Amino acid sequence: MRSDHDLLIAKLDAFIRKYYKDRLIRGALYATALVVVVFLAVTLLEYVGRFGTVARTVLFWGGLVAMLYILARFVVDPLVRLFRLGPVISHAEAARIVGLHFAEVKDKLLNTLQLRDMAAAEPGQQALIEAAIQQRSRELGPVPFANAIDLRRNTRYLRYAVPPLALLLVLLVASPSLITGPTQRLIRHGSEFVPEAPFRFVLVNKDLSVPEQQDLEVLVDLEGDVVPQQVEVVVQGQRIPLVKQDARRFVHRFRNVQQDQVFHFTAEGFRSTDHTLKVVPHPMVLDFRMALQFPAYLGLENTTVSNTGDVTVPAGTRITWDLQARSTDLLELVFDDTTLVLDPVARSGAGEPVFKAQRRFLAGRSYRMNARKGERTSDADLLYRVEVVPDLYPTIQVEMRADSTAPKRLFYRGEIGDDHGFKRLVFHYRFVQGGDSVPAEQRSGSTELRIAPREVRQEFYHSWDLYDLQLSPGDRVEHWFEVWDNDGVMGSKSTRSATQVFAAPTLRELSRQQEQDSEAIKASLQQGAQEARDLQRELNKLR
Repeated sequence: MRSDHDLLIAKLDAFIRKYYKDRLIRGALYATALVVVVFLAVTLLEYVGRFGTVARTVLFWGGLVAMLYILARFVVDPLVRLFRLGPVISHAEAARIVGLHFAEVKDKLLNTLQLRDMAAAEPGQQALIEAAIQQRSRELGPVPFANAIDLRRNTRYLRYAVPPLALLLVLLVASPSLITGPTQRLIRHGSEFVPEAPFRFVLVNKDLSVPEQQDLEVLVDLEGDVVPQQVEVVVQGQRIPLVKQDARRFVHRFRNVQQDQVFHFTAEGFRSTDHTLKVVPHPMVLDFRMALQFPAYLGLENTTVSNTGDVTVPAGTRITWDLQARSTDLLELVFDDTTLVLDPVARSGAGEPVFKAQRRFLAGRSYRMNARKGERTSDADLLYRVEVVPDLYPTIQVEMRADSTAPKRLFYRGEIGDDHGFKRLVFHYRFVQGGDSVPAEQRSGSTELRIAPREVRQEFYHSWDLYDLQLSPGDRVEHWFEVWDNDGVMGSKSTRSATQVFAAPTLRELSRQQEQDSEAIKASLQQGAQEARDLQRELNKLR
């Protein structure tokens, strides 16, 4: 069974709950009045000022924070304490409040609580103190502590809440646009609202995106019974008149757009909503150089060409591309036989990506450059051609003369030519018939001739004495010249002169030749004798 003291504590707890309930009711009335006042102040300010997005954002969040603070201060705080979710007044404080309302209680209630503390501090007198506590608790038992707070007295605070609520209701009934319009604009504080005009700006463009550094033409139509004669577009605070196409359509061209631009139209003091011109990445090759590294055997000085991809180079030339692109994360060099996919290797001073590629050319190739940024590619591929000049075969021409007094002594005069130079020039011979009287090591042979390696066209001379070979009748010997160029890419290429044959006469040919010579001598002698006889007759006549 509960003691009189426990009943006393329970009655104090009930008083504390009613105390916070009273504060909650009073705080709700205060909060209602203040919240309505703040709401009316914010909406009326927006109605009068019709602020922009920044001011409306500040006004919205300022009013919201003020309302939340009022609710937290006058409603949430007593509500939390009512359910003992936070610190509440102590029993001693509650006893003082009760003593102020009941004269018969006065300090008895507080003293009773103090005796309980003394009983815990002085165990020797605990029995005496407990008896005193029970006696006083019985005396205070009939006193209704909760009656110290009259909740009906909070009706006097209605004078704070009713007038603002009444004003709000009157405005909602008499002029709802005064409240609903500003409220809607405050809730959508990030949106742009424009005053109603007797005409409407209708943007014709469905897409307001433009590749960077390109132009975009924006069309706007005016709809309404009365339309202005002049329309302006406002970009970054600058007002630009639009070009009038007809009575209701106007046009403006944004040139060389490099970044997003926010703009709106204005006419006769009215303006449209804000529009945003979006710049989308437009991959493009801005600049490139080609370093030409020629084959070393040519002796040419390496060179660099800029901003042109069409070149003509010797075979074996190594070309290195140094390309600078814009808004590009991947660059392709697409040849007719392969594709080089390039990643950025560095950044230029302007922050643009730099790409490098290298290839050696043995034959002519067409190629194009294709810049990419994600799924976007450059509008038109750049087409180029690398023409390759091959190292041609050398040329050789030879004239031969025989010594009239020594048929086996031959003389040669020749001319050789090449596009880049020579490596060697050799005279060859070999027996193709006979040669039995010639030692085996002499039946074929070659002689290297001296030439100037860097001269692309030059003459040469050579003589060949066949008396050293001890030819026999019927022997046949082929002889020719062969020249090599200095091709350091595909290897030296050679060209041979026309093959000529020296044929030693056979015994029958020699016999026939002797007979012919004898007949020729005999005829010559007969002719000489006849001439002598004719001369003798002439002498006889003269005598």
